Amino acid sequence: MGRISLTVPGEPQTVFAYFRDGLPGSGWALTSSSYSKLSLLTFSKGDRVATVQLQVSNFGVNEVTITVTPAVVPAGRPAAATP
Repeated sequence: MGRISLTVPGEPQTVFAYFRDGLPGSGWALTSSSYSKLSLLTFSKGDRVATVQLQVSNFGVNEVTITVTPAVVPAGRPAAATP
C-alpha cells in the first residue's frame, strides 16, 4: 500500500480531468468517478486499485490524495496477474 498527498494549483475541474484522462495512459482503467466538493476517481490495474481523492481547501488550492492498495479478490477467484 502507498499513499501520497499533494497540493495542486488550478481549477478543480482541470485537476479532476488531468487525473481522469491521464492515468489510463499509464495502464490504469477508470472504474468509477464522482465529481463534487469531494471528488473521487477509482482505477484498477492488474491486482492493484488506485483511489484519487480531490478537495478544494480553504486556501483555494486542490488537496489531492492518491492511495494504491492491493485489489480484494473475491473468495474462490484467482488473483489477476500484474502486467
